[in-house]
Amino acid sequence: MAVFAVCVMTGTLAASVKTPITSILLAVEMSGTLTHMLPVAAVAFVGLLVSDLLRTKPIYGELLERYVRAQGMQMAIASHVGSGIMELPLEMGAIADGKRVCDVRWPSGCLIIGLRRGESEIVPRGDTRLRAGDYLVVLFSGEEEREVRPAMRRLCDARLD
Repeated sequence: MAVFAVCVMTGTLAASVKTPITSILLAVEMSGTLTHMLPVAAVAFVGLLVSDLLRTKPIYGELLERYVRAQGMQMAIASHVGSGIMELPLEMGAIADGKRVCDVRWPSGCLIIGLRRGESEIVPRGDTRLRAGDYLVVLFSGEEEREVRPAMRRLCDARLD
């Protein structure tokens, strides 16, 4: 029964926070044993898959946005690294998901300079196929941010049909 409770807790945490590895490590640390790590890991990834299919957003990002709106403040964009660089996650079902870099109609004035896939960093070429879960590093001129950022969001966020 205790294993079931740990699995449920891990799956819920992975689904709501969108961090399956952290959820698995926390569960293993709390239980103090690696004996049941495989079912715990399986439940964490199933929970993440279900939350992706339901298009839920990470809870902490949503809570931050809600707090900022309630305070009447303008939210500084967390993925904004420099004056002309941003990093965006590619969601499952997005327009760019599954396409090659050369087949996507990118907004004018931007350049995909990097791709983070898991632990590896890739310099994308035209034939690099994009996959859900990739993080795109985009270079753009600062004055075009107002046009580039929403256009990139439309390409990288999951479509709500």
